[in-house]
Amino acid sequence: MGTGPGLGLALGSVAGIAVWLVGTFAVKPRADRMTALGAEITAAGGPPSPAQGAELQKIGQALGTLGKVNVTLVTVSMVLMATARYWVF
Repeated sequence: MGTGPGLGLALGSVAGIAVWLVGTFAVKPRADRMTALGAEITAAGGPPSPAQGAELQKIGQALGTLGKVNVTLVTVSMVLMATARYWVF
């Protein structure tokens, strides 16, 4: 931790763990709810109700935002870890 490479790898690891946490505790529950809603709509045999449509849209927007967060964190993690060997201080 006292070297540049150690710090770079540690920070990259923290970003990687953050990606996992976002996926586990934010993305998965929303994806599971979206799957359940799809099953409800299929079982009903018709188009989604206005409430179901609104909930699907809300979940979709949240998943889009979380996807952007995850891509950013993965990119940060990769850049930090890939360049850590060049950190000198």
